[in-house]
Amino acid sequence: MRRVKDFMTPASRCVTASTDSALESVVHSMVYDSSVGCVVVLDPNGDGTPRGIITKSDALEWFLQRIPLETTCALVMNANVTCASPMMTAEEVGALLTRKRVHHLAVTDDDGAFAGVASSWDVARECGRRWTLPFWDEYLERVASRRRAGSSNAHTDAAASA
Repeated sequence: MRRVKDFMTPASRCVTASTDSALESVVHSMVYDSSVGCVVVLDPNGDGTPRGIITKSDALEWFLQRIPLETTCALVMNANVTCASPMMTAEEVGALLTRKRVHHLAVTDDDGAFAGVASSWDVARECGRRWTLPFWDEYLERVASRRRAGSSNAHTDAAASA
């Protein structure tokens, strides 16, 4: 069974900001530079522990409320960061996301340092891969069997018998 560390976005590929970053730079990073669903906020003088999280939904809400772009992350971030261990399973992370009613969580190591991000989409993709893999294994076996039997159109024959 794969662990969240196997399908999360590692910290090296995540967009992060510091608590004193202005919203303008965070929103620009999310929308134009990286097209990510969230930014993890870290304390610039801290130990790498996530201090907050900002999502695209947050940015939309700020736009609608006309929050000034000079506002710092510390003032508007969600400071209740949901965190997961890299060793949690997809099912455990999915249950945590559902229970907390969030779509993104920070993955932290044993010391609480930021290790990556996992999203509901990551979990759905991981679970979907496991649901569909047996189907594809069976399908490919039928194609191979028909090819061994000499069918010139093994692919469509296998699809027709599915």
